[in-house]
Amino acid sequence: MTSVSQQRFYQACRWLVAPWLRHRLNLEVIGLEHLPTGAGLLVCNHRSNIDPSIVSVAIPRYISWVTAAYMQNLPVTHWLIRRTGMVLMEVEGQVKPSSFKQALAVLSRGALLGIFPEGERYIFQNDFSAPLADFHRGFAVLALKAQVPIVPMMICPQQEQLTRLSIPSKLQNHIAQSHDLALIQHIPQYQAVKVVLDKPIFPTSGVRELMTATRQAMDTLQQQHWGTRHVIGV
Repeated sequence: MTSVSQQRFYQACRWLVAPWLRHRLNLEVIGLEHLPTGAGLLVCNHRSNIDPSIVSVAIPRYISWVTAAYMQNLPVTHWLIRRTGMVLMEVEGQVKPSSFKQALAVLSRGALLGIFPEGERYIFQNDFSAPLADFHRGFAVLALKAQVPIVPMMICPQQEQLTRLSIPSKLQNHIAQSHDLALIQHIPQYQAVKVVLDKPIFPTSGVRELMTATRQAMDTLQQQHWGTRHVIGV
């Protein structure tokens, strides 16, 4: 369960990262009025390794991030996971009951839970002009169980460059279980992005209906705000 010290440490990290991030790229945030004052699920697309940092800087509130369980194998990341109250979940396969319970505990305290429903699928399909990848269903199950709103979000690139993706050796075996490493070559490096929030979706229907409504909202945001992307170099 997220503690006050974890929230304070998260905000300190956010305060430190924000100047670096805003120096690195032009960040525009649209739709903060849709952010709930209490618990909620921030559901966002995922196409770059700095997406959590971008959303964390864009959103003023504390976010407990759902992250891939194998990320705890990196020393610094393991420390950040513990200090900021992240929730570890398996990327593919059955979610452990303890992870689901931890996510529900975050929401029961009135906090925001940040989740990328595509998982790592979009990044590792390595086609950054493609539509959203298929969603995992876990976010919809959580929203129904906790009875909290889903806030659809999109990170919409306005200008970016494709660069070589370097995967730490400690993670390669874990990623290779689900993806062909030979096909994973590039990652976007943003020069300008919009972070756009849509109005909340309340859990008044079933899992499938929530997944469909969330994807439709995110597809609409993509159509409205996705800029003319300039892939400057590789």
